[in-house]
Amino acid sequence: MIPVEFMLGFLVQAIITRWQKMIHDIGFIDSLSLTVASYIHGNTDYSRMIRRNIVRYVCLAQVLASRDFSIAVRKRFPTIDSIVSAGKMN
Repeated sequence: MIPVEFMLGFLVQAIITRWQKMIHDIGFIDSLSLTVASYIHGNTDYSRMIRRNIVRYVCLAQVLASRDFSIAVRKRFPTIDSIVSAGKMN
């Protein structure tokens, strides 16, 4: 017979691993924003616009994806019109 402690430890490890993978896969835009800032050089209006638009599109994608699994985001942005009125999508 398999010990209960072994089964419980395996279950806890599986749950923690699944949770860590989910948090890792959600993604945060910090590292992408820094990468965009380091690869798109210049202080011209055009380069600023490119950097700004890339980060805006990533923020929009994160909001749209988060609406599927987060109740708080779904309450904040129940419709596409609410996203537009908040200025996330112009």
